[in-house]
Amino acid sequence: MATFTVDTKALHKIQEKFKQTAELYKAYAVQELNKSVKAMEMEAASKAGNLPRIPTKAKKPYKRTGNLSRSVSSTPYQNGYASFSMGNETVKYAPYVEFGTGGGFGIPKYKFSLKKPMNSFASQFRGSKLRDYNMPNRPFFFKTFDEKYATLLKTLKSYKVR
Repeated sequence: MATFTVDTKALHKIQEKFKQTAELYKAYAVQELNKSVKAMEMEAASKAGNLPRIPTKAKKPYKRTGNLSRSVSSTPYQNGYASFSMGNETVKYAPYVEFGTGGGFGIPKYKFSLKKPMNSFASQFRGSKLRDYNMPNRPFFFKTFDEKYATLLKTLKSYKVR
């Protein structure tokens, strides 16, 4: 008959090390997530402020106010979430700029399959006509999210236990 012994002290040390590693990784992930949503905010706001003008049939061309770029915001991680958003009470037209209207409607290709959940949201703007003009899509928000999210995932996957 064979007899085996298990050193439970060593097992406890291993469990403690994994617990510490998990806590370190969570702190690292939160830090990287916060940097990422802030980078998303900065880039999307910059893109929104530099969108190409579209010719209009209006007698008075529209005047840029900067409201669209100022409406892009982010909130750092708290209560299990971090957020990145566009539009507000003043800027209700952000999705029309993002997706276009009428014949100018379009959803760009995204690396992370955002197109499927986006279709129902974006299609609300498909038939819209603002001032009898079909605006082309000028993506600045979801494209930025897609790019920065890819970078975030790559960063989180490359974490090395210290």
